[in-house]
Amino acid sequence: MNMSSTIKPKPRSHITIERTEDLPEEAALWRAVIAQAVRDMYDSTPSGPRLRREVLVWIHTRDFNTVCDNASVPAFDLKEQFIALSGMPLSLARKYGMILREKLNEDD
Repeated sequence: MNMSSTIKPKPRSHITIERTEDLPEEAALWRAVIAQAVRDMYDSTPSGPRLRREVLVWIHTRDFNTVCDNASVPAFDLKEQFIALSGMPLSLARKYGMILREKLNEDD
Protein backbone atom coordinates (compact mmCIF):
# COMPACT_ATOMS: atom_id res chain seq x y z
CA MET A 1 0.00 0.00 0.00
CA ASN A 2 1.40 3.39 -1.01
CA MET A 3 1.32 5.78 1.95
CA SER A 4 2.81 8.79 0.16
CA SER A 5 0.65 11.79 -0.59
CA THR A 6 1.02 14.93 -2.61
CA ILE A 7 1.38 18.11 -0.62
CA LYS A 8 0.32 21.23 -2.47
CA PRO A 9 1.34 24.69 -1.33
CA LYS A 10 -1.40 26.82 0.14
CA PRO A 11 -1.91 30.45 -0.85
CA ARG A 12 -0.22 32.85 1.51
CA SER A 13 -1.67 36.20 2.33
CA HIS A 14 1.70 37.46 3.56
CA ILE A 15 3.49 37.49 0.20
CA THR A 16 5.56 40.68 0.07
CA ILE A 17 4.73 42.91 -2.88
CA GLU A 18 5.94 46.51 -3.03
CA ARG A 19 3.30 49.21 -3.23
CA THR A 20 2.77 50.51 -6.75
CA GLU A 21 3.22 54.13 -5.67
CA ASP A 22 6.87 53.33 -4.87
CA LEU A 23 7.61 51.80 -8.29
CA PRO A 24 8.47 53.08 -11.76
CA GLU A 25 5.41 53.54 -13.98
CA GLU A 26 6.32 50.63 -16.26
CA ALA A 27 6.11 48.24 -13.28
CA ALA A 28 2.33 48.74 -13.30
CA LEU A 29 2.22 47.43 -16.87
CA TRP A 30 4.13 44.28 -15.92
CA ARG A 31 1.90 43.80 -12.89
CA ALA A 32 -1.10 43.96 -15.22
CA VAL A 33 0.44 41.09 -17.21
CA ILE A 34 0.77 39.06 -14.00
CA ALA A 35 -2.75 40.00 -12.89
CA GLN A 36 -4.12 38.72 -16.21
CA ALA A 37 -2.28 35.44 -15.72
CA VAL A 38 -3.81 35.16 -12.23
CA ARG A 39 -7.24 35.77 -13.76
CA ASP A 40 -6.54 33.08 -16.36
CA MET A 41 -6.03 30.61 -13.51
CA TYR A 42 -9.70 30.86 -12.52
CA ASP A 43 -11.26 31.52 -15.93
CA SER A 44 -14.52 29.57 -16.13
CA THR A 45 -15.04 29.92 -19.90
CA PRO A 46 -14.58 26.91 -22.19
CA SER A 47 -10.99 28.09 -22.87
CA GLY A 48 -10.22 28.13 -19.11
CA PRO A 49 -8.41 24.77 -18.92
CA ARG A 50 -6.16 25.73 -21.85
CA LEU A 51 -5.38 29.11 -20.26
CA ARG A 52 -4.46 27.45 -16.95
CA ARG A 53 -2.10 25.04 -18.72
CA GLU A 54 -0.46 27.94 -20.58
CA VAL A 55 0.08 29.85 -17.34
CA LEU A 56 1.54 26.79 -15.63
CA VAL A 57 4.01 26.37 -18.49
CA TRP A 58 4.81 30.10 -18.51
CA ILE A 59 5.73 30.27 -14.80
CA HIS A 60 8.64 27.91 -15.49
CA THR A 61 10.21 30.12 -18.18
CA ARG A 62 12.78 32.89 -18.17
CA ASP A 63 10.11 35.24 -19.48
CA PHE A 64 8.15 34.79 -16.24
CA ASN A 65 11.21 35.71 -14.18
CA THR A 66 11.82 38.75 -16.38
CA VAL A 67 8.22 39.92 -16.02
CA CYS A 68 8.42 39.47 -12.23
CA ASP A 69 11.71 41.41 -12.09
CA ASN A 70 10.22 44.24 -14.15
CA ALA A 71 7.14 44.25 -11.91
CA SER A 72 9.24 44.16 -8.70
CA VAL A 73 7.47 40.99 -7.58
CA PRO A 74 9.29 37.99 -6.07
CA ALA A 75 9.16 35.33 -8.81
CA PHE A 76 9.60 32.34 -6.48
CA ASP A 77 6.78 33.43 -4.15
CA LEU A 78 4.50 34.24 -7.06
CA LYS A 79 5.22 30.88 -8.68
CA GLU A 80 4.15 29.18 -5.44
CA GLN A 81 0.90 31.15 -5.57
CA PHE A 82 0.18 30.03 -9.14
CA ILE A 83 0.86 26.40 -8.23
CA ALA A 84 -1.46 26.69 -5.22
CA LEU A 85 -4.22 28.23 -7.38
CA SER A 86 -3.87 25.42 -9.91
CA GLY A 87 -4.79 22.81 -7.29
CA MET A 88 -7.94 24.55 -6.09
CA PRO A 89 -11.52 24.29 -7.25
CA LEU A 90 -12.36 27.26 -9.50
CA SER A 91 -14.51 28.99 -6.87
CA LEU A 92 -11.70 28.94 -4.33
CA ALA A 93 -9.08 29.87 -6.96
CA ARG A 94 -11.26 32.85 -7.86
CA LYS A 95 -11.41 33.98 -4.22
CA TYR A 96 -7.65 33.74 -3.64
CA GLY A 97 -6.86 34.98 -7.14
CA MET A 98 -8.84 38.15 -6.56
CA ILE A 99 -6.94 38.75 -3.32
CA LEU A 100 -3.63 38.26 -5.13
CA ARG A 101 -4.69 40.60 -7.95
CA GLU A 102 -5.62 43.26 -5.37
CA LYS A 103 -2.17 42.92 -3.78
CA LEU A 104 -0.54 43.39 -7.18
CA ASN A 105 -2.45 46.65 -7.69
CA GLU A 106 -2.23 47.95 -4.12
CA ASP A 107 -1.44 51.66 -3.90
CA ASP A 108 -1.39 52.21 -0.17
